[in-house]
Amino acid sequence: MIGRPTSVRALEFALEGSKRFFSQRKWTLRSTSRRHRISYAVGTVANIVQSVKLSDGNIKVLVEGVQRVRAIRYSNDPGFFVADVELLDETSTPAPAPTC
Repeated sequence: MIGRPTSVRALEFALEGSKRFFSQRKWTLRSTSRRHRISYAVGTVANIVQSVKLSDGNIKVLVEGVQRVRAIRYSNDPGFFVADVELLDETSTPAPAPTC
């Protein structure tokens, strides 16, 4: 589900072009005097398979993950975040989760 105005603009931009976008795990943006820091830089480049605009203004989106990537630079020029990304090696194994 996509509902934030900046996310809707980003989705609409992707739908008009490549139908791909960079999706992250839940993230937060902290602004410190014109510098932005994103909490989670690793995400997925995804193809938009289907989208349906709902009556409440949200958009329900079906996506297909293509490649794990790391964001290395962000800009906000077109009114939403655009990321330059580097591809991550698919053969690497994730670090084990900590045990409690």
